Amino acid sequence: MNNNNNGDFVVGVIIIFVAVMALIAWKFSNVIGVDVSTGTGVLIRLVMFTFCWIMVWNLNLFTFSESLPFFICSIWPVWWPVLDYWSEHSFFGVFGPEDPTWYATWQTKLLGFFVLAAIGYGIRKLIQIQRIF
Repeated sequence: MNNNNNGDFVVGVIIIFVAVMALIAWKFSNVIGVDVSTGTGVLIRLVMFTFCWIMVWNLNLFTFSESLPFFICSIWPVWWPVLDYWSEHSFFGVFGPEDPTWYATWQTKLLGFFVLAAIGYGIRKLIQIQRIF
């Protein structure tokens, strides 16, 4: 007869872990003002984004200054679901209440991408001039 309760302990740890992750997702969603499903999606994208860029820098695929424009541009699409959520729950559309607000249109998202790319390349140029990284 085996009285080993390690399986119960593992299940308890998993339940506690899931509860803590759900609490983090709920708090994150409340902070940015979206529902939990949108907040959880954005949080998962942020974690994956962070993991990918940590791997890029740890594997020394690029230097920090070389990858900075791509880093800045790649974080922008992570937040698009938040813009879409805010637009859906806004009373002010571009041409009426049923249209998306200006910040949720594809033109603004594309413009934001190019603006962030320009900022990234500008910072990269400053880093190269100063020889910081």
